[in-house]
Amino acid sequence: MLKKPDDAPELPALDGREEAERWLEENIDAALACSEQAAEHGEHGLVMRFAEACESRLREKGRYTDAVALMERGIGAAAAAGAPDAEARIRNQYGLILLELHSAGGAARSIEQFTEALRLAERAGDDRGRAAALECLGIAEQRRGEDEKALEYFDRARPFKEAMRRPQAMAILALLAARSLVDLGRFAEALDRLGPAFEVFHDPEQGNGPDPVNEAKVLLERGRALHGLGRTAEAGAALAEARDAFADQGVRFWHARALEALADLERPRSAQDAERLLAEAAALYRGIGNLAEAERLESKAAGN
Repeated sequence: MLKKPDDAPELPALDGREEAERWLEENIDAALACSEQAAEHGEHGLVMRFAEACESRLREKGRYTDAVALMERGIGAAAAAGAPDAEARIRNQYGLILLELHSAGGAARSIEQFTEALRLAERAGDDRGRAAALECLGIAEQRRGEDEKALEYFDRARPFKEAMRRPQAMAILALLAARSLVDLGRFAEALDRLGPAFEVFHDPEQGNGPDPVNEAKVLLERGRALHGLGRTAEAGAALAEARDAFADQGVRFWHARALEALADLERPRSAQDAERLLAEAAALYRGIGNLAEAERLESKAAGN
């Protein structure tokens, strides 16, 4: 069993979830080191907790190598501990990492993780786990361009999400569905979903308070929908706001997505500006190790 050394400093007293999350972000490398030691000592519960707590911070910062290692430790610990609900959650997290790291090329591996997570959740009778796995399967289909299938998965997740009675969970589902609706050219329907979702993410009384990353994701899809409707000035404002928000949060994957959407908007007016934006986006993808997306955008900038 891991024990605290006699000369170890006292941990700070943390006042609430927000302060705890800030502390974890500032000490993420120490948390990763502790996770490795916990795994070496067979402390399965600690390994699982570290995996679930640290994954989103690593993924948002583009630290995919660390995130993959953390998830693999977490899955092994959950299986060893006989904790199917935790294993399902961590498999969903792992699948999302694979999607962001490899985009469409990672969809098949991600779907394997999400399908196993769904099987585990069903075996455990975990409706929240079912909702998460179905939502993740929809995201994987979305990434490989199968938006009708994605919407089917989101519809299957909806009853489980509604039973949770958490506005933020429903807002995330609305955002995801809107993204597929935009891809399918159903721009007005997408805007109808995005308005209420933005209010939930923006409201300090909802969930854990304002959610700037998901706010920015709503702005990105709103900009894409407005572009599709020919409302270019409004689209440009929404996309620029999304780009700036992602940059402020250090979320490089989505920052690159916003730059690509701006490039698509700018191309009819200035091919040079569009190429510059695509080059910026490709550099961000390269910075997080997503070479497939970087190469796709470099080819797009070259007109291929």
